[in-house]
Amino acid sequence: MRKQLDRGALRFDARGNHAAATLESGKNNTKSAGNVALQVKMSTTLALAAGLQVTHNSKPPVGAKPTDTLTTLNLVYEIKNAKLAPE
Repeated sequence: MRKQLDRGALRFDARGNHAAATLESGKNNTKSAGNVALQVKMSTTLALAAGLQVTHNSKPPVGAKPTDTLTTLNLVYEIKNAKLAPE
């Protein structure tokens, strides 16, 4: 007997900002994930980036929570090579 697995994804990118969602659904379990990231330039070489990831499993392993979250905060330093053509 073949198991059916349905998958879907959605993605959005614009000027360093990112959002994505994925869904994976089978007969006995559904896994979903969502990601959001935002990057703000503070100067010509520095930016601050923040992100949030949420994952959910409808039937997690024993002892695990069904929903996990990950929050990130990053300082981004851009190195420019003068020998390369400008963007």
